Amino acid sequence: MSLPLPGALLFDMDGTLIDSDAWWFAAESAVFGRLGFSWTPAESTEWIGASLLECCEYVTAKGNLAIAPEALRDELAATVAEIAASSPISWRPGAWQLLELTARLGIPSALVSSSYGSFTRTITHAAPAGTLTGRVSGDMVIRAKPDPEGYLLGAAMLGVEPERCLTFEDSAPGMEAAINAGTHAVYVPFSAEPPTIPGMTLVESLELVDETMLGNLLAAPVIELTQRHSI
Repeated sequence: MSLPLPGALLFDMDGTLIDSDAWWFAAESAVFGRLGFSWTPAESTEWIGASLLECCEYVTAKGNLAIAPEALRDELAATVAEIAASSPISWRPGAWQLLELTARLGIPSALVSSSYGSFTRTITHAAPAGTLTGRVSGDMVIRAKPDPEGYLLGAAMLGVEPERCLTFEDSAPGMEAAINAGTHAVYVPFSAEPPTIPGMTLVESLELVDETMLGNLLAAPVIELTQRHSI
């Protein structure tokens, strides 16, 4: 007998569904460089999964810049959105095929990203028909990852209880958010080293995720509620 399938799939965007590292580094280098702040690839990688505001607070403080973090955040969000809108999308290996599989199986899916709506809309519009019908962007939540707010909102948009959702992520803050939301959290490595977080499952590539694996991933135990916030 085959295992039950997930009620929904929730996806992080940057580094999970798409390879946007070059877009982000180009945007960060241009925006921060205009203010005289030198930005390195290592710093860009270090801030994977964090909120745009937290990153811009770091930059303004470290560089002693005469600009409000909120204004810097808005400029950065607008710049990366412009780059994405005029560039071909590089889907991560297996991402497009997994989205198509969810459509064939009738499993709803949603995007839950720290990136802002001006960027995430480009990706949801380009996704396979019938997929990513829910979209939660960083400017739609009060608390960024690792807070579970975004994933709880994504599950609610699709009308599925978190414990019946699979979440795919490539960052430690995203993993913590997915686990604290009570979803089955799947880490797919990309730029950052995989963390060791209780309750997460490691899958080396989305190319490996087929119908059978979806059932197996859903069957994995969800971390107990009393343990989640100690991560």
